[in-house]
This record gives sequence, C-alpha cells and structure tokens, in this order.
Amino acid sequence: MSKNEDYQYQLLLQRRLKELLEMIGLEELGFAEFTGQSEGHIYAILNGNRNLSLSLAKLIGELLEFDGEKLFNLNYKIPERIKTASELNNFKTKYKLNREYFLNTLINRKRSIYIEKKVIPNFPFNRPAYLSEIRNKINEGIEIDPFDSNELSKILNYLVSQNKLSKSRDLIKKKNGELGTRKVDLFFSKNAEEKPKI
Repeated sequence: MSKNEDYQYQLLLQRRLKELLEMIGLEELGFAEFTGQSEGHIYAILNGNRNLSLSLAKLIGELLEFDGEKLFNLNYKIPERIKTASELNNFKTKYKLNREYFLNTLINRKRSIYIEKKVIPNFPFNRPAYLSEIRNKINEGIEIDPFDSNELSKILNYLVSQNKLSKSRDLIKKKNGELGTRKVDLFFSKNAEEKPKI
C-alpha cells in the first residue's frame, strides 16, 4: 500500500468509526468512557492524529459483541445488532444522567448552552422572572428556533439543578397583570438584588 493509499484508507477508517459511534448513539466523550480510553486518545483517533490499534479494535468488538478485527476490513458491514449489545445497554443505564455522553441529547444540550451563555448574562435575572416573561424576551431576537414553554421550563430547571440559576414560587401573573391563585416557578440569578417571595 502506497503512502497515499494508506492515507485514504485511514480517512475511510476514521469515517467508519464515526459511523459506529452514530450507530450506538455515543458522543466521543461517552465512547471514551465506554471503552476505558482517555478522551484525548479517542479524539486523536477520530481526527486522524493516531491510528486505531488492533487491541482497541478487539476491545470495541468485545464490548459490542462482534469481531472487532473486521473494523479494518472496509467491506465488512458493521452489524446492526451492536445497538443492543448488553455492555452498551448497561453503560447507557448506568450513565443515563451524563447527557454529554449521548448523541440524542446533543440538540437539547446546545439549546441549554444557548440559554446559559447568551440569555442569562443578558437578561435581568437580578429579580425573579416568570417563565412567560423570560420566553417572550428570548424569542424576540432569537438566533435559533423559538422555545416553547415546556422546553424552556425544562432547560431552566436543569440550570437550577446545575447551580447556574435559582428559583422560587409565587402566584401566577395573568395577562392583565393581576395575580391568580395558582403558584408557578420564578427564576433569578444566584446574586439577585431583589429577594424572591417564598
């Protein structure tokens, strides 16, 4: 195999590994944890800075219940059954709260990051704010798809759980400005100037 042929082969092998990660629904970080490798090592392989070793290929095959050596055979179709491998299912169950490990949480995580990095620093969270108030403000000049109330509530509550925001409960505010009888969540920064009602 010439140098150029080897280069092309390695590119195809990288693509093959990325497709494998998509099949099993793992991000690079999750795959690193799953295989017991360092994050840097996995990134280096997927970016072409290191070649996939035979020992790691065998380990991948062992974990996913197929012949890992066949990864090097580009004509070999990786079996769909790897998606239901017992070690993979156990991993997904054990780390289900580690959202950064899984592809299916990627879009939601990006939207959470948008709220955390772009909205919170530029919104007056120095006082308790209603969900509707936050949603209306965000959707005014949004750079991504608008948020509905349910999605935004989940993201804000997630940020509360991560200690990025605080929340309290107070009577709901009607469209006419009057207070109702039902209590709802209000969100505010950790250093809010105006203390929320409890």
